[in-house]
Amino acid sequence: MNVLALVFVLMLVLAACNSSKETGGSTSAKNKAIEASIDSASYILVDSDEGATSEEKGLLKVDLKVKNVSKNSISLSDYDGVYLYEGDEQLSPKTGVNSRELGLESSSSDKIGAGKQKKLMFVFEVKKDKKYKIGLQPKSSDYDEEIDEVTLTLDTKKYAKSYNKLQDPEKALQA
Repeated sequence: MNVLALVFVLMLVLAACNSSKETGGSTSAKNKAIEASIDSASYILVDSDEGATSEEKGLLKVDLKVKNVSKNSISLSDYDGVYLYEGDEQLSPKTGVNSRELGLESSSSDKIGAGKQKKLMFVFEVKKDKKYKIGLQPKSSDYDEEIDEVTLTLDTKKYAKSYNKLQDPEKALQA
């Protein structure tokens, strides 16, 4: 009986994290150091407590493409350098949301070499059908160089399909 329940829960979690991710359109921005865009995003269900969605909130996994167009290497950190803005309120990405089994490996700090591009993943707790801004302010390896913040528009309404897919597996996990 326990094995059957475990297989059922595993199937639900894997179905929630399937590979058909919705793309967020052509949301992109750039400055003298980076070019950034939202590659894809989808709501995720990590476990019954931390990743639980509600009628108002859920965890949104956002994949960003970041290209370093400067002469120096840069680093972006979810502790200091990546922000979520809800109006005037500044929020931070969720840290520690890792699950190698589900392909969720957020990196706390990523270095990007000069002229190189990297795909970065961040998880944000967001409200359904709201617009946010994602702020990226990388640090340069040349500590004297100041890099302006780049902001991307994140419209969670575009990812409602993945949010709706999570409702049935979440209810099963809570039961």
